[in-house]
Amino acid sequence: MILQEYGLATFRTDTEIPRAGFAIGERIAALDDLVRAYPSPSYERLAGKSVLDLLQDWDSALEAVNNLRAAITETVIQDHFRAFSDVAICPPVDLPRQVFCTGANYRKHVIDLTLDMGVGPEGLDAAGLRRWAENMMDERAATGEPYAFTKPVSTIGGAYDALVVPTIEEKPDWELELGVIIGRGGRNISRADAMSHVAGYAIVDDVTSRSLIARTDYKLCFGME
Repeated sequence: MILQEYGLATFRTDTEIPRAGFAIGERIAALDDLVRAYPSPSYERLAGKSVLDLLQDWDSALEAVNNLRAAITETVIQDHFRAFSDVAICPPVDLPRQVFCTGANYRKHVIDLTLDMGVGPEGLDAAGLRRWAENMMDERAATGEPYAFTKPVSTIGGAYDALVVPTIEEKPDWELELGVIIGRGGRNISRADAMSHVAGYAIVDDVTSRSLIARTDYKLCFGME
């Protein structure tokens, strides 16, 4: 995949509903405004579309977006683009249909969390718990599979939106993540073909209530028939 020197975004002003935007550097313009100001059959299909709409037929949309970029000159940027600081930046895909996450993939991070939270086999001291966590992660790296989970789309916020933290959480954690925007669906996708399904990337600040992850208030697990 070749990274482009532009991006797609969703933004709004105080008087607008969220709109799909074309971003270059630290400036942005609405796709609708650009298509209307500089009409062309090569990218007119972008008019009236959200970023989510474009992702539904990404191969065709990408061609149109690239055609639009070719038509944008420095004069166009000066006449129609606004600074990020003049608008409210919304989630890039506002809102996506699904959010998939992977967790517990960084060896040192998982070991440190295990020690901080004291989650593991009973009766181990700190040194024993560390060895257990190290062995667990080494085994996962050798023979295991990534942990995957979902998050509701209602948890997604814009870059400068306020975060609502559970009142019982005293010290929420945050992690800088790379978000992968999927542009083509599929199932049982091979590693060799995986990148052909990626439309682009976004920076994500993943905020977590660590105290709510590990359940330490029960000891017994059982199965049912």
